[in-house]
Amino acid sequence: MKDFEIFVDSAANIPDEIRSQRGIHVIPYVCTVNGEEFSCIQEGKNYRDVAKAFYDKMRADADVKSSLIVEARIVEALTPVLEAGKDALLFTIASGVSGTYHQAVAAQKTLEKKFPKRKVYVLDSANASMGEGLLAIKAADLRDL
Repeated sequence: MKDFEIFVDSAANIPDEIRSQRGIHVIPYVCTVNGEEFSCIQEGKNYRDVAKAFYDKMRADADVKSSLIVEARIVEALTPVLEAGKDALLFTIASGVSGTYHQAVAAQKTLEKKFPKRKVYVLDSANASMGEGLLAIKAADLRDL
């Protein structure tokens, strides 16, 4: 069954080329750095460059505040896939570290009411960083067999 798309939050830290090759979508975290919003994924910019800029700011003692990904942003990210007649599989950072998983479960319920013929699967990766990413990459490999 190839009629589903795979999503991760940006905590998965999957390099651009792998995400692109495997067709993995990313819902980015948005942090506040010195009072300005800073997205972990920026359209048209290399992920490594964006990450380097972020960590350079942290090393320079920037005031950084992080936040979970809220239900509305997850609904917004998954809606086009569901409208296209596909299902969605979303891996999140470990629920013990972030509330994003719980927001994703709320989004799942909202989306399944709006798209009753579609399925949204939300999985707590129980990991952070590349641990989450590796699960999504393996899922993409299995999907594409």
